[in-house]
Amino acid sequence: MEAAAAYTADLVGVAAGGVDPGLVALDNLDVQLRLDGASLLGLPGLSAFVYGLANQGGSPSAHAGDLQVLDNIDAPTSWRIYEAWVQQFLAGDRLSILAGLYDVNAEFDAIGSADLFLNSSFGIEPAFGQSGVNGPSIFPVTSLAVRARALLGVGWRVQAVVADGVPGDPADPGGTKVHLGGGDGALVVAEVGYLRPSARDVGPGSGPSTVRRRRAGRTAEEAPHDLEVAVGVWRYTGHVPEPADAPPGSAAPSGGNGAYVIGEARLRSPDPAGAGELWAFGMLGVAQERASLASSSVVLGVSGTGIVPGRPTDRFGLGLAAARRSRRLTGAAPGLPSWELTGEASYRFRVTDAIAVQPDLQVIHHPAAAPSSVPDAFVLGMRFEADL
Repeated sequence: MEAAAAYTADLVGVAAGGVDPGLVALDNLDVQLRLDGASLLGLPGLSAFVYGLANQGGSPSAHAGDLQVLDNIDAPTSWRIYEAWVQQFLAGDRLSILAGLYDVNAEFDAIGSADLFLNSSFGIEPAFGQSGVNGPSIFPVTSLAVRARALLGVGWRVQAVVADGVPGDPADPGGTKVHLGGGDGALVVAEVGYLRPSARDVGPGSGPSTVRRRRAGRTAEEAPHDLEVAVGVWRYTGHVPEPADAPPGSAAPSGGNGAYVIGEARLRSPDPAGAGELWAFGMLGVAQERASLASSSVVLGVSGTGIVPGRPTDRFGLGLAAARRSRRLTGAAPGLPSWELTGEASYRFRVTDAIAVQPDLQVIHHPAAAPSSVPDAFVLGMRFEADL
């Protein structure tokens, strides 16, 4: 049995521009419990995971007017069971089946070198992240799902998930709610990926995966690697919201599709002389106009460690995220900009082994959830993280 907890607090201010300059405080508490079926029940390959999540505070995006959600712990004030699933490994740990409340973004449409940033688009590209009636099954609201994953040869994987098409209750965002039926349909995602293993990690004793901490305490399994690429497709089978400019009385559209390509590559490895590592990453997403608030998105950046002499574990990152707002949003407010472009610079350093501080700067060009007359937003942030 393993238990972990993490607390994240953000102080974010729209210093100039945007809808309404102002300062916002928000926080996030993650509590996780992982159970091993082999040691507890004598069932090899079986594990269970329970994840409690608490959020409170304001929304920085309400001040900036941005589409991409500039802070990745921005969520309605609530306590909830975020994930609760069981997983069975088979075929020498090369095949796994998972079922329960599940965060799709823990394993789909996510790359590790981009998890430093505060803006949500670096966690999941917005064409997928802004899709569906109440979003896909990702932070902060998840749904019941069944996921299958297979490792094929060295580095290759294929995985698919079927989840409830409308996580939670859009009319009541608090707590943990599971509603099936009512035209929700399903969200179906399939992804094929390749990881080129790191030379120093290949060989006897290097297991098929390791658990890494992701942004705001969330976890995912990932093999050590120098290069990763993945291609995914997704579809909602139930009704999706009508575009706001649809003719009165028209039938609600059914289904909605999208796709994404993601990748990261290590450009430099750390060395004994003190030089840090450097990664480059990119994400590209597209979606049908009716399926998402963002019909296309592009995310690019670099991140690494050791940019400051004598501080080899500090992390830094520079990134750009662009999203094109779809007709679902345009119809509601015809004066919205077509594209939103966000640049972010971030630096994370540890004060102690358990406490980290992360100053952050974002510039949001043409905030796309606000009228085109709204000026660019300049956002300053400070994140505090504590492993409990």
